[in-house]
Amino acid sequence: MISARLSPTPPAGWRWLAGVDTDPRFALGQWERGRAALVRLGCCFDAVRVADDGETAAIIADLRAAGRPVGPVLVDWATRTSTWLVPVRRLPLWDLRGTELLTGDDETPAILMPPPAPGETGGMSWAVRPDGSGRLTCHLDLAVALRRVRPRLRGPIGSARSGGGRKAS
Repeated sequence: MISARLSPTPPAGWRWLAGVDTDPRFALGQWERGRAALVRLGCCFDAVRVADDGETAAIIADLRAAGRPVGPVLVDWATRTSTWLVPVRRLPLWDLRGTELLTGDDETPAILMPPPAPGETGGMSWAVRPDGSGRLTCHLDLAVALRRVRPRLRGPIGSARSGGGRKAS
């Protein structure tokens, strides 16, 4: 568990992430105690949850090699998923196998997030921590990187080696 004693002014990444919630002080307090906090979706960002077979680092590397911005990425080791914070998307179409678009408009209005600090809390950690800039990963860039990385790591998307996947929403 993370034991993070915050200075009177929390780091910029913590303030930005907590600031999207209806009660930022609650989230900051939870993180200061090393606990995860629910953070709402749909206001400043949505999230794409990706069934992860160890490909998060490769996707991040692919995006960076292509010169594309990479926003915060949360890894849940228990469920073997990564969650990418992406711009709010009001278009109804998101259809990429092994992924799920989470918005504030659906049955997932908030997601549990550990403190935006090094280390692991409750089986979750940040592959890319929020830095306070508001930078997010573009949906299209993430989809392109997934399509490039997955065949290299486990066979073409849709093949028997690619595994099924979570619902594409």
